[in-house]
Amino acid sequence: MANNLFNKHGKGRLASRLALKLGTTKKKAYQFTVALLEIMGETLKEEGRLELRGFGSFRVREGKPRGRHNPQTMEQLGLMASKTRPWFKPSKHLLEILNENKAPVPTNNKYLLHSSQRQKDFVKEGPGLQKESTGQIAGASFNG
Repeated sequence: MANNLFNKHGKGRLASRLALKLGTTKKKAYQFTVALLEIMGETLKEEGRLELRGFGSFRVREGKPRGRHNPQTMEQLGLMASKTRPWFKPSKHLLEILNENKAPVPTNNKYLLHSSQRQKDFVKEGPGLQKESTGQIAGASFNG
């Protein structure tokens, strides 16, 4: 039935939860889980893409062939074959579920910016004051 492509422990846990949810036996749920994962693998192999709306999409990506060399003599040994790898992109719905109870990250925090962006946007203007690129000093207001 199944060639052991997938972790049995993970499939067993998934099958147990599926059996509880559907009110069926663990054996039938396990058979369903194995069949579903096999079909997903076959679809990826044949079509190169599998999209599950509300969950995410799977794609197959081809890696670039890499050069090999002998480290002692630095002699070039040719190219390694490129590798085919699965790639998963979660849907917006799945990301919302996963990040449901997390506080939003403030986007105006200067410490979250990349260091090169921080250097462009902020210039030190004395002890504790920073000048933004607009020419205004943050945290201070002047009349006149």
